[in-house]
Amino acid sequence: MMNYVNVQPTAEAIEKMAENLRSAAAQLDAIAERTRQKGNFELVGDAASCVANLMPNLRLDLLVVRPLREFGAS
Repeated sequence: MMNYVNVQPTAEAIEKMAENLRSAAAQLDAIAERTRQKGNFELVGDAASCVANLMPNLRLDLLVVRPLREFGAS
């Protein structure tokens, strides 16, 4: 007999990560376009901030914490 594992919260966390990645990609595309329009490097800091803020906002910890909770290891 196979035990049921509730993967729904983890799948939802992965979907949220994908959503955050798409949002960051759209922001970076917009920054690139505005950089071309301005013809200078003024917005490079905005691009760097977007990328720097991406990793903490992805919540990679949920890929570990949620399965551990599911198996009662937390």
